Amino acid sequence: VTNCSFSGSVKGRAGSHTGGIAGRSSCAELTNCAVRADITADNTGASNGDQTYFGGIVGTLYGSNSVIAGCYYDGSINYADNTSPVRAGGLAGDLQDSGNLQNCAASVDINVRGGKPAYQYSIWQNCAGGAAGYSSGVVNNVSVTGSIALYASDDKYNVSVGGLVGLNDYNGSMSYAE
Repeated sequence: VTNCSFSGSVKGRAGSHTGGIAGRSSCAELTNCAVRADITADNTGASNGDQTYFGGIVGTLYGSNSVIAGCYYDGSINYADNTSPVRAGGLAGDLQDSGNLQNCAASVDINVRGGKPAYQYSIWQNCAGGAAGYSSGVVNNVSVTGSIALYASDDKYNVSVGGLVGLNDYNGSMSYAE
């Protein structure tokens, strides 16, 4: 997906992948895309353990050679569920399997509320970040401005919030990011 833009609003649902360009993308390149949108979801049909993913560009990016490059997101991500765990990021909610975010920028206002994870492992944490909520990939030359707020239904459950990445997990790396 190259040289595209979207402006408006996107509404997903609990337990889904929601993004400004794509909900979920595997082994793909998204380059030079711009999104100006408010992204939300309702909790219809939500249940404990249903992971919910939000990203300004893509909800979940996974698979080898997956890249988001030269993209920009300007908008808000709002979700108030308390039932399902959430991952929210200004560019990608979930960046997995050596996916790459490079030469991107985001101006975000993220305000999300997550629920109890099905398992107590880091991969099931509630997490939010300006670039990516969760990353086991590469974040390179990314700039983020804005605010990020994440609340969980119970303080006992893992919550990770960061200006760039909420949870930078195994194999995850960041360079030249601000």
